[in-house]
Amino acid sequence: MQTSLVDETRTRLLKFHGRYPEIGRMASLSYSWLTKFAQGRAVNPTMRNLEPLQRALDTLERAAQEPTDPAPPVRRTPAAQGATAETTEPVLTGHGTTSMH
Repeated sequence: MQTSLVDETRTRLLKFHGRYPEIGRMASLSYSWLTKFAQGRAVNPTMRNLEPLQRALDTLERAAQEPTDPAPPVRRTPAAQGATAETTEPVLTGHGTTSMH
C-alpha cells in the first residue's frame, strides 16, 4: 500500500510532537494549523503548506541524525597534576624533548 504525501508528512510531524511552535516558525505555519493537520482535521492541505512543512521536517530530521561532538579529551598539565604554574622543573613534551615549566 502506497502512502500519500499528506499521510507521510503527518507521520513525520507526529515524531516531533511538542515542537510544533518551533516547526511553525520554521515553516511559517500557525500552531493551530499544525495541530489540526497532525490530528487529521486539516481539510485538503495544500502544497503551499506541505512544502515548507516538509523542509522544516527535513531540517529537524537531519539535525537529529547528526552525531554530537564528544567532549574534547582532558589534557593533564603539570598544574593539573599538582605542580604549580611557577614550577621550573623540566617536563617531557613528547618526542624526547623537554621544556621548562
